[in-house]
Amino acid sequence: MFSEDVIRCHTWPHAVEFPYPLLAMTFLMTWGIGLVGCPMSNTMLAMQGRYQAPFRELLRNNRIFSFKMTVLSAVMLNIYARMAV
Repeated sequence: MFSEDVIRCHTWPHAVEFPYPLLAMTFLMTWGIGLVGCPMSNTMLAMQGRYQAPFRELLRNNRIFSFKMTVLSAVMLNIYARMAV
């Protein structure tokens, strides 16, 4: 039985199903967190150039933000996965 809103991944020993919305949310959350978490992203370089902020301060603040958002995203994905079942 194959549904249009589910991706099947056949791995040993079990087949795993990923709902499309959950997979899309995961990709968007990781992209958004990685955008501010990467020290060489264009966002960091643009903020440093525009606001003359010290690079170390931006990096430190973004690491704290990235950690908080990673924890929040993991919690939200778990809640959504439990509701989708």
